[in-house]
Amino acid sequence: MYEPIDIDTYQDNEVGREVGRKVDDALASLTEIMTPLQLESAGNRRTLDNERSDGLFWEKNMKPFAVIDLDDGLNAIISRRKKRCCREERCALFCLALGISIIGILVFIAKNPVPFETSERAISLKAILSDLHPLHPKAFTWLAQTDVWEPPILNNTSTTNRTHQMWRERYALASIFFSTNGHQWNLKAGDSNDGYQIVDWLTSESTVCAWHHVRCRCLMPDDHVPCSGDSEVVSLQLSGSNLVGKISKELGELKELGTLFLDNNQLTGSIPNDITRLTRLNALQLYNNKLTGSVPVLPSGLVASDILPVNCKLYGNCFSDVANATSRGCDTGTPGTYCP
Repeated sequence: MYEPIDIDTYQDNEVGREVGRKVDDALASLTEIMTPLQLESAGNRRTLDNERSDGLFWEKNMKPFAVIDLDDGLNAIISRRKKRCCREERCALFCLALGISIIGILVFIAKNPVPFETSERAISLKAILSDLHPLHPKAFTWLAQTDVWEPPILNNTSTTNRTHQMWRERYALASIFFSTNGHQWNLKAGDSNDGYQIVDWLTSESTVCAWHHVRCRCLMPDDHVPCSGDSEVVSLQLSGSNLVGKISKELGELKELGTLFLDNNQLTGSIPNDITRLTRLNALQLYNNKLTGSVPVLPSGLVASDILPVNCKLYGNCFSDVANATSRGCDTGTPGTYCP
């Protein structure tokens, strides 16, 4: 500790003035690194704007002379800086822990997503399709998880039934797509669906009436194809489109279907019995595929007459029993060359 200096002895002394100048220079050099210090002297307290250390400082109007201890000043500065560093370190650690926690939560959600089956859309669709179990897994997953289409708002007494039917038709077409390797279809680009713009199958924001080779009947006044409002699928023509697989049983959900052309593809298995539900069907072409089994009782609308040509063509397959088809007026013709 420094001893107090008697200002009366030194303030007019040359040595005192020299010491004063050196002290002032030393104190000025520490301005940028020391915080304001509180100097007390004879009941007087003064806050310095500049940091000063390592020497003696006197103020002309302060008596007796005020003294600064460098060690005490530095210790105070170090103490304050330690406290600040601790606060900053705790803040950094907290932010790091919070960031790690958020990343962990995001990773967990990514690895364990909420099952789409519990979504409001999936639950609603399950209720609409409740009588069709087991559901086609890929078709239902697409409809409930990927598809964003919503049925139009209808203003009539049968709104619920019509809305449900549009959902069922959409599900049926998606089932046909996935059952016959739809991603490898070879659709004819020249078919423009009666002049309006066509889109690929499973275009989620679009009505099915705009899908390739799907035609609808609009049920709302002043509506026109591709039917922005209530509609019914009345024609499905996928001749020579490289369909590979089995005819989906969900086909029976297209209750207003009048034309079904699936000829010249690579369809296997049998004709599903659900085709008998298509009571408005009046044109069926399944020839030149690899279908087997017996022919179900086909809708009466397929019966040929003396006026109408044969509109049920099943030849080029390997049916085991064609008697029923023949009695219905279907052309069973020559079986496929690959048949035993």
